[in-house]
Amino acid sequence: MLYFIIMDKFIILLRSKAFKITISILLVLILVVTGILVILINRDNIIVSQKQVFFLYLEGFDERNIEKVAEALFPKDSDEYNDFIINNGDLFDNIDGEPPLGTLMANGTLDRFEPLTNGVSYRIFGYYNENYITIYPTFYKHKGRWYLNDNFGKQSAYEIHSNSGPNPRLPILQLTQAEKADFANNNGVYKRYVVESGKEISSNTFRGCTYLNEIVLPSNIKNIHAGWFGDCKNLVAITFDGTPANFVSKDGVVYTKNQKTLVVFPLGKGMAQGSPEGEFHIPSTVTTIGEYAFTYYSGQIKKIVFPSSVKVIGEGAFNRAFNASNYSVELNDGLEKIGSSAFDSVLLSQITIPQSVTEIGSEAFMNAANLYQIDFHPNSALKSIGYAAFENAENLLEITIPKGVTKIDNWLFRNCYRLHTVVLHNNVKSIGRSSFEKCYSLNELYIPKSVTGVGISAFQAAYNTTLYIEAPSQPSGWNTAWNMGYSQTPVWGVAFPKS
Repeated sequence: MLYFIIMDKFIILLRSKAFKITISILLVLILVVTGILVILINRDNIIVSQKQVFFLYLEGFDERNIEKVAEALFPKDSDEYNDFIINNGDLFDNIDGEPPLGTLMANGTLDRFEPLTNGVSYRIFGYYNENYITIYPTFYKHKGRWYLNDNFGKQSAYEIHSNSGPNPRLPILQLTQAEKADFANNNGVYKRYVVESGKEISSNTFRGCTYLNEIVLPSNIKNIHAGWFGDCKNLVAITFDGTPANFVSKDGVVYTKNQKTLVVFPLGKGMAQGSPEGEFHIPSTVTTIGEYAFTYYSGQIKKIVFPSSVKVIGEGAFNRAFNASNYSVELNDGLEKIGSSAFDSVLLSQITIPQSVTEIGSEAFMNAANLYQIDFHPNSALKSIGYAAFENAENLLEITIPKGVTKIDNWLFRNCYRLHTVVLHNNVKSIGRSSFEKCYSLNELYIPKSVTGVGISAFQAAYNTTLYIEAPSQPSGWNTAWNMGYSQTPVWGVAFPKS
């Protein structure tokens, strides 16, 4: 009897409105708690960290997978994501042969993400093979998720500075404000600084030390980077306190021990032993001009002479070097490679590229505003010219692309305002994005039928250029927006001039 009474009351309770409300509330709470647990368990997939986004980006570049790169830049399947994929079909064209940076960093040590002054962007630092690596694609944070900065322009995952920077085991040398103030004033005193053994130099150590004349490095130093001395405009010598294992100083110029690489040329050096006054003759042992070796050089030497032994001019080797136009560089027969940004922002007026050169790197002559003439040997061995190699060379007048070059790379002649003649050969296969943008003086350009690809806005604002195209109609491989910003009507089916 008691059982039936209890069951009857229970049934009444189940049918009551209050009970139904209570159960509903409990169910909602269960669902909310479950959702929170799922979010916590999977939070790394929802709020993506800088490191996750960064490695997704690297993975995309290593695999040449544009979808992965786009996903690191924008929310997946967003309009920005889809537009990026559509408009960046040639994203990987400039990194063939480069080492996979993802592999490099996976085998190194990721040190830190450092905030920039804008408070929302970050740079990445790490160590690899005793080199300190600075990686420049930056990050921003939006609605709790980290993305790579979409305004990355011409940068790729492989545009890094492999700096021989601070060793994680040693303290970084920091000069006091008094020392820096002293080294920034001449007062007629020859100033010398001896770097204490056991201290590492960073790019900030000698910043502002404009009147240092000599720097003495410890003989046990393992890495030297020319960028450390970028503010030392009166530096005439870099020497050592003993006999280093990896380097040698000759007349204040630093070379590797075997003297095959010129590492740093002091920025204020005005005389060079064994060279005529006003000249520097690179020693015949040298095969490589090191990265940024002459960057910001502003001394009295007006002529650099290369021996036949030099094969490579490294990245940024003469970047922003020389502050006057009355100097010259004589490149040697036997030179094979001119590195990225090698002559960026120099005031060269003309240069002859030796027959032996096979590669000109990206931005090699970018911002060379005085450059009006560049000559190639008729039998040039040149195979590639990197992106933006002549961008902003606003006084360049004419150029004949060597026959071995099959690609007019992105931004190659952008802002070459006075460029009036460009001669292509009939083995050019592609013309990159914005490659002739703002070439106001270019009246005509003949494009052979071998060109199967043209990038977006290739002739943006080239208002006076008439395109004579050998193909009878637009090839399918040309970007649908290749003529965006191009105001002329192209002429199709024109016979290509015989070379």
